[in-house]
Amino acid sequence: MWSLVQRNLLLYFKNKGRIFFSLLGALIGLFLYLIFLQSTIKSDWTKVPDATKLLDLWLISGVLAITAITTTLNALCQMINDRQSHQINDLMLTDQSDLAIQTSYLLSAVIIGTLMQLASFIIMEIYFQWADKIHFNLGLTPKLIGVMILSSLVWTAFGILILSFVHKVESLGLINTIIGAAAGFFVCVYIPIGLIPKSAQTFIKCTPAPYNAAIYRKILMGSQLSQSFKHIPTSVLTHFKNYMGVNIKWGSVLSMPKLTMTFIAFGIIFGLLAIPLSKINRRYKVR
Repeated sequence: MWSLVQRNLLLYFKNKGRIFFSLLGALIGLFLYLIFLQSTIKSDWTKVPDATKLLDLWLISGVLAITAITTTLNALCQMINDRQSHQINDLMLTDQSDLAIQTSYLLSAVIIGTLMQLASFIIMEIYFQWADKIHFNLGLTPKLIGVMILSSLVWTAFGILILSFVHKVESLGLINTIIGAAAGFFVCVYIPIGLIPKSAQTFIKCTPAPYNAAIYRKILMGSQLSQSFKHIPTSVLTHFKNYMGVNIKWGSVLSMPKLTMTFIAFGIIFGLLAIPLSKINRRYKVR
């Protein structure tokens, strides 16, 4: 099975165009922030010290969530490519079981999603450290990598569910484009959640995207929030967290454990829905 995982990883990382388009949603969010959103959002928080650093960390958190969504989905596209090109039939002639082949796609997507999140984080951290003098607490690294792995698992389950309805390679480009564009809205990078109408907020909170972003934001922004709001009323801090999507509210604000469990629950639901659909879809591999 590990030989299949290695094959899938090589096919993904050898295709530079594929890497670019899998990161397109994250790149759009980053460029929009740098060109338009940073100054616009910052104008609402001019009285908050080091608001630029705070918003940089907010953006990094959102982009990491987008990266997890788009890269895992793009990695899973190899499954559709193999199915339509009948490569999967050749793989079945080896000593690998059908379960091993399907698991290899899943593991490959998780590994790719984690590595691409890590690469995105390092690039953004270097840039914002140079541009705005932000500093990353290395003590957060294990926790951050853990969230990257968890994010990749949940979004891989989502990707498997989405691709269960896809039988043609020609559809993949459109699906990746739609998901990549939508991801920025659902993690509330293009528009802070506080600017979105209440009905739309409720709809967004019925997806795992804002929870993923909120988990990242609580980890990355925690120290800077304490520093920036040290001499500012607590009510302003609470408003900032609610407005910027650091907090997610369902009646009351969800704690970090509840955010994490909710995010995991989405992954479990996606997985349970994807299993029967994937079994039906695998019939196409022999056609």
